[in-house]
Amino acid sequence: IQAAIQNGDEETGWTVMHVVKALDAGDVILSKPFKIAEDETASALHDRLAEAGPESLLEALELLASGADERVPQDESLMTYAPKLEREHGRIDWSQSAEQLERTIRAYHTWPGTFTTFQDGKGKEKRLKVYPPVTVIAQQGQPGQLLPITEDGPSEGIRVACGDCALVLHEVQAEGSRRMSAGDFLNGFSVENFG
Repeated sequence: IQAAIQNGDEETGWTVMHVVKALDAGDVILSKPFKIAEDETASALHDRLAEAGPESLLEALELLASGADERVPQDESLMTYAPKLEREHGRIDWSQSAEQLERTIRAYHTWPGTFTTFQDGKGKEKRLKVYPPVTVIAQQGQPGQLLPITEDGPSEGIRVACGDCALVLHEVQAEGSRRMSAGDFLNGFSVENFG
């Protein structure tokens, strides 16, 4: 689910397949594609897929019971690998494009989540969780730099320069604090750059 959103895929889906010794290598019994909405998070897509799962499985079982087992082999040349996600995968690399980061923030909501770091008033590095949605704008700057509000994009939020364009963050949670609006965060912390 996360990989499909992060890669910008237009669809994902359910596949019911025969079990073989190799991982995800069995012949396909049934496939059900699902369109991914432009603003969809992994948690929302997970819930939609979970609702459709039992129905897809029942349909596959009915196909097998009727003897209509077509056993469509998988095309190994189309296979991709999605590694197991660890919490550290959620660290935001501001040198990436704003579009890629927007997809990553949606893809990693709620696991493993996305975060960046900043220096608090005492020079201590703290984590800052970033929540979707975020907005891509055309503003430029050094990756991780906080940018001033201009006429381009929303009039509220934290504008952060990326490798290409910028992101506007709307909701965040500083380490040791509650989830809050970007405005509340800026009222409580003096930050110039994110790490």
